[in-house]
Amino acid sequence: LLHHFPAQMPWVDGTPLFYHWLVYVHLASAATVTHIELIVLMRSMSIALLVLLAVGGAYAAATRLTGRKWTGFVAALVLAMGATPDFFGWTSLVSPAQLAFDSVTRAFDSPTHALVMPLQMVLMVLVVEMIRREQWRWGPWLLTVVVMVAVAGAKSSALPTIVAGLFLALVIAAVLRRTRMVRTLGVLLGSAVAVFLVAQRLFYGGGTRATGIDLNGSTVQRLGILMLPEGETLPGSAPLSIWISFTVGFLLVAVPVIAALVRGGWRRPDFVFLAGTWAAGAGAFMVLSHPALSQAYFLLGAGGFLAVLIAVSLSDIFPVDLSLRDGLRIAGCAALGCLAVVIARLVVGDDMPADGSAFT
Repeated sequence: LLHHFPAQMPWVDGTPLFYHWLVYVHLASAATVTHIELIVLMRSMSIALLVLLAVGGAYAAATRLTGRKWTGFVAALVLAMGATPDFFGWTSLVSPAQLAFDSVTRAFDSPTHALVMPLQMVLMVLVVEMIRREQWRWGPWLLTVVVMVAVAGAKSSALPTIVAGLFLALVIAAVLRRTRMVRTLGVLLGSAVAVFLVAQRLFYGGGTRATGIDLNGSTVQRLGILMLPEGETLPGSAPLSIWISFTVGFLLVAVPVIAALVRGGWRRPDFVFLAGTWAAGAGAFMVLSHPALSQAYFLLGAGGFLAVLIAVSLSDIFPVDLSLRDGLRIAGCAALGCLAVVIARLVVGDDMPADGSAFT
């Protein structure tokens, strides 16, 4: 990009590069201004800065959307430390949950993912505040569209989940017959779809990049391989067991969200937008297939929505000022969770059953 624009494939002269390459525009610009070597920017400085912006963005988004400072710490904590460490030591790799939820660590492996995370925080706040106002004005709408373009150019998997969340929120608003909100959500949804269609041609060249639908495809197979000892093959019951495990895990992660939905959150299209975006990321992760497991970025990209969503859910559940008793109860629950992990480790040991009985 320092020498060729529009972007070209570096290994095929004169061939256009159809890719979500805005992060590399950022790196090229930073190298031009600072005269720092590109490899130093990419491996050390820029990615770390983008991760800090993402975690700080989660804090800012949660405090702005709830009006409570403690929710910002919850969102930042969930985003930065939301993955499950491999406590059990069943494989030499990380646990399967790490693949799906560790957005921050994945950013150091994927510069495009690193750029889209803080951009999504900005887009999230803009969209939620437009929904809450139940009206759209030219200024905020134009800014929202610009950020949508940036999100689409940063990562191709980011905007489709947001489109799904907007669509679900629109359905809820229509069911509740909130005409002004339906109009606002219609404008937002139409804008997001239009931006994605343009980006599909401009950035991605109209291709799918080998992404397809396969319910028992690469996601299920890869999760199964991670859960098996080296050299073992997947038994026939593995796909169903993995689907059940993922669904149970999804519901456990979403306990505060489910509680908030039951308490009336489903009547709030702004809340449904946040929940729907993350649910769409989880669904795309499981039903799509890609040779390099790139469908994981649908869920990884929704990690920021999950972090803010949990903070908003807890804000709805807990009173404004937590008492000392409430704090002790929360600490007690955390201690019980740690104790459960220790007991499971003592009972199971270091080795997962090698006969595949874990899948039956």
